[in-house]
Amino acid sequence: MLFRCSYLALVGGGDTPAWQSNQVVVWEDHLQQAVCQLQLPAPVLAARLQRDRIVVVMQTELHVYTLDRNPSLLLSYSTCSNPDGLTDLCPTSSLLAFPSVDSGHVSLVNIAQDTRTQMRMLPAHSHPLAALSLNMQGTLLGSASTRGTLVRVFDTQTCLLLYELRRGASSACIYSISFNKTSSLLALTADSKTLHVFKLEGQRESRAIAKIQSYEQRLFSLLFWG
Repeated sequence: MLFRCSYLALVGGGDTPAWQSNQVVVWEDHLQQAVCQLQLPAPVLAARLQRDRIVVVMQTELHVYTLDRNPSLLLSYSTCSNPDGLTDLCPTSSLLAFPSVDSGHVSLVNIAQDTRTQMRMLPAHSHPLAALSLNMQGTLLGSASTRGTLVRVFDTQTCLLLYELRRGASSACIYSISFNKTSSLLALTADSKTLHVFKLEGQRESRAIAKIQSYEQRLFSLLFWG
């Protein structure tokens, strides 16, 4: 969904799909009609919207198009195998984060600028990525690997590691990472049926300030607005 407007990015799929899995439809919910449609060469795993851009993620590629009735391809990037369609697009700075061609690394680009010479590669983890998230201002990146024991927080300008947050000693699948509005808190959900909340203000070695046991089977995503 694009901010608070009625634009939705829809991807085909399911048992009786309205569109094929390699199609993205931008839907205007107020008018109940499609604004534009994209057909990709491979199944689409994720899509993100900005005021004038559409970001489409496939397993080993990521494309950026104009958001209008006749979308034009602006940028195209290769990634490592990305079966979960990991990506995040900052709504305020046009900063895009996605897996690099090297497993465990993150690419950072500003899709509103000439990014071919400005891409930053961040060696975040030694294992494949499981989750990544930008804060509201696009100044911080949180990431986790498939090992799932910790989350790392980086400065997106300098690519320096600011915080290393330990979820636990045992491996887990981290589903989602989210910052609050002021970037003073970071929360994550995992298949361990727990929600962890970390305080980022003050010391670099942040500690968990809350651990909430969930009795739901899975916690898929987290929206933080605090």
